[in-house]
Amino acid sequence: MPYTSIRETAEELRSGIITPTELVTEIFEHIDQQEHETQAFITLMREEALHAAEQAEREMRTGLYRGTLHGIPLAIKDLIAVKGIPTTAGSKVLANHTSEIDATVVEQLRRSGAIMVGKSWTYEFAYGPYSPLHAIPGNVSIRQGGPVAARQQPLQQG
Repeated sequence: MPYTSIRETAEELRSGIITPTELVTEIFEHIDQQEHETQAFITLMREEALHAAEQAEREMRTGLYRGTLHGIPLAIKDLIAVKGIPTTAGSKVLANHTSEIDATVVEQLRRSGAIMVGKSWTYEFAYGPYSPLHAIPGNVSIRQGGPVAARQQPLQQG
């Protein structure tokens, strides 16, 4: 499904042109085809995302619409705690750390009906490389745009 904006995708979800489950399935197809090149994800949340998509679909069928992010897939940077999912901050030191709580932003995204498809890559503890000759604003998040451009998700937190 080609999408050009969150608003357009949200309208297609709301009007039933596409269902959240179809959208999430398509997103994972894009991820499966391109992840070897983009290397955007540390953790994929396939089962959780499909469950959330089914829930969003049920809600929309009954007339419950939570807003523009309802049914929209997105990735969460691996610095942000998601309950039951590893949060490593890109570090081997935290390789076995699983979050026991959701960060506030995750709670709010869940409340809005957004669907998390995975945890995205980050430099270790968000300390990106620095060189005074090659400084790039937003360098820590530079890889977050790739999955959006590759249509692995329409939205990226972080």
